[in-house]
Amino acid sequence: MKKCLKLMVAFLLAGSAVKATEENKNCSVFQSGIGVTLGAGVSKGFLIEKNEMTLDSVPNSGYHWNFDVQRITKPNDEELLSFAVGNKAFDFVDFSLSNKIKNSWGFSWNLGLLAQKKLGTYTIGARWIFGSNGASSKLQYDTGKLFRYAELQGNLNADEHLIQSCSEYISIKNPKITNFVLKNKWFTSFIFELGYLINNRIQIFAGPGICFQGQKLCCINESGKSSGGISKTVFKPIAAIGARYALTQRISLGVEYQHQFLTKQSWNKVNKILSSDVKPFGTPVFKTMNNLFLITMTYMFGPK
Repeated sequence: MKKCLKLMVAFLLAGSAVKATEENKNCSVFQSGIGVTLGAGVSKGFLIEKNEMTLDSVPNSGYHWNFDVQRITKPNDEELLSFAVGNKAFDFVDFSLSNKIKNSWGFSWNLGLLAQKKLGTYTIGARWIFGSNGASSKLQYDTGKLFRYAELQGNLNADEHLIQSCSEYISIKNPKITNFVLKNKWFTSFIFELGYLINNRIQIFAGPGICFQGQKLCCINESGKSSGGISKTVFKPIAAIGARYALTQRISLGVEYQHQFLTKQSWNKVNKILSSDVKPFGTPVFKTMNNLFLITMTYMFGPK
C-alpha cells in the first residue's frame, strides 16, 4: 500500500514538473498509445444470503438424537406431549439464517495497463488491472445443541391412545452467537472501454468487463481474532464508468466507479474453520457484489 502511495506522489510530482511548451499547448490531448494506470479509493461490499436449507429440513439420519419427553396439561382435558430430541455430542452452527449482516467499507487500490486508440472524438481501449479490495461483511449465526420437537395434542383417554394432531419442528436450544467475516482480498479485471473526448482535454468512458475476486471466509473466536479461513476465487461481470482530465499529453487524472455484479458462491468447506466440537448445519451460500469509488492517474508512454 505504501509503495502505491509513493508511486502516486511520484506521478503527481512528475505531472507538476512538466513545462508546457508551445508544442505541448497545441497537442496536450488524448492520443493513441499504451500506458500505465493507478487507482486508489474506497469500496463497499454487499452480501445477500441464499441458503436453501432450513432447520425444518434436517434429516432423520446422520444425527445422534437424545430423547427428552415433557407433558403439558391444558384446559378442557387437552394435553400437549412434547418430545425434545437433542444431540449431546456436538454443537451446531445454524447456517440456514444469520442473525445479523453488517457490510463494511474498505480501502481499494489497483495498478494496470491501458491500450487506447483514438478515432476522432472517440476512443476505444482495453485495460487490465490488478489490486486489492478491502470491503468486508460480518455475519452472526446461532450455535448450540440441535433439537427436534414433536408435539402430540388431543383429548387423551385413560390409555392415552387418542391423538388428534401432531406437529414437528427443529430448533437450537439456548443458542449462543458465532461470528464470521467474509473478506474481499485481491482482484484482477479486464475492462473494455469506449470513450468520448470533450474539448480535447476531458475524456468520459464506460465499458463492461470481467473480474476475478479473491474472497476469504473466517470464523472469529471469542477473543475477537480470526481462527483461520478458507479462500475462494469468484468470477464476476463488471462495469466501469469514469472521466479523465489531461494534464499533459501523457498524464491525466480522473475519477472512476466500478461495479462488480452479484454472483452466488457456496462455502461447502466451512467445517475446516470450525472447532473440533462444533459442526455446521447446512452450508453458507452468499450472493455478493462490490462498488469501488476511485481516483485514478494514467501515464501514457508516448503518443502514436
